[in-house]
Amino acid sequence: EAKLELTVKATSWLNERLVGLKDKLSESELRLQQFRDREQIVGGNGGLDIANSELDLVATKLVDARRDRLEVEGLYREIKSIGKGAQAQSYERIPAALRHPVGQSYKESLAIADQKKSEISKRYGSKHPKMQAVNAELNSARRSLDNQIMSVVSGIENQYRIARKSEQSLERSLGSTKKQMQGLMSKSYQLKELEQEVDTN
Repeated sequence: EAKLELTVKATSWLNERLVGLKDKLSESELRLQQFRDREQIVGGNGGLDIANSELDLVATKLVDARRDRLEVEGLYREIKSIGKGAQAQSYERIPAALRHPVGQSYKESLAIADQKKSEISKRYGSKHPKMQAVNAELNSARRSLDNQIMSVVSGIENQYRIARKSEQSLERSLGSTKKQMQGLMSKSYQLKELEQEVDTN
């Protein structure tokens, strides 16, 4: 009878304790879920996994953007060294200005027209119709080449500005992602505490 009484008391105490623990478990699970909802935590490790992937992606893009900017920066500096408002012919010494196939084609046209003028000038004077025609052809070839050179120069300047803006934007994005990660690390610590409480219960 004494053993039975002890067993009944123990069973009664365990049942009360079990109900209390169930309530405690429910409360800790609710706190955990509320924390997840409030802090908008998605993914594993309190969102740090996603943030790490984003950080890697932004860092890789920044390296690419920096490389692109450095590639075009040399040409941009050459253009700037010639000075603002310079004539197209001043840019001819920059290899990139004539590297474009259209530019090479215009350069060839100019050379052919110049050679024609040289040959015709030996036979005719400056007033002769053939001489005037070859001068017009030469001027047209020169204008076309100058326009192409200025177009390439403008393209390089735009390319540099775009590359610089892209790099700066990614630098800001990287800084913002790092700050987010610092916040997530604090949240991750709180999340682990709440998860451990649930596991313990």
